[in-house]
Amino acid sequence: MIRPYKRLAELYDKEEWGKFSIKYINILKDLKNRYNFFTHSILDISCGTGDLINELSREYVVVGSDKSVEMIKIAKRKYPHLTFYVSDMIDLSLENKFDLILSPFDSINYIIKQNNLKKAFKNIYYLLNEKGYFLFDFNTDKLFADKCIGIPIERKAAGINFKQICEYNKETRIAKTTFDFGKGIEEVHIQRAYNDGEIKNILKGAGFEIKYSFDILKNEFVSDNSYKILIFAKKLIDVST
Repeated sequence: MIRPYKRLAELYDKEEWGKFSIKYINILKDLKNRYNFFTHSILDISCGTGDLINELSREYVVVGSDKSVEMIKIAKRKYPHLTFYVSDMIDLSLENKFDLILSPFDSINYIIKQNNLKKAFKNIYYLLNEKGYFLFDFNTDKLFADKCIGIPIERKAAGINFKQICEYNKETRIAKTTFDFGKGIEEVHIQRAYNDGEIKNILKGAGFEIKYSFDILKNEFVSDNSYKILIFAKKLIDVST
């Protein structure tokens, strides 16, 4: 068994996964029109192979970070003019602060323990400028329960065949996704389901005001049946000053 994205990183851009984060371009434009907020600098704390911040770099000062060494290696190769760091969002430390922090494509779900999620949100709060914003999405219990039913999905990317098997335990709210490349090579991803209420409560406890939430998979307002929820939150008064 190998760690997340050790093998999958090289195939990431060849599958639809690599295209999801680009949706944030239009989402950000819509939110700026809706709330008329200022943004000069952006940090993507789960930047993957860097496509999103490369697009954003045309208009903003950008920095990318990701926990995966392999993803950052690819990002640096693709976009050598941009700045990338390998770091967990829980303890990422940078000299500069940002007007907007992004975490696209359910990266929040990789934080299994709620205490660590609280630490991550507190750290994001610290990394934001006064009145900065945090934009991210996460998968719900409903998505994992409906989609992770243990049936193998046959995939092919860059000429490589592999299987994707997703299983979900409703009691522990833990999803296990196995990418089976054959010959005993398996890459396992562990995620935890969160619901709308607990995410918003943790955000509020970390000093954020929720401005907007939406189910971006079903293209509808948040409900008990939501799959992937987008959250846009504003940093309140900086209590550290």
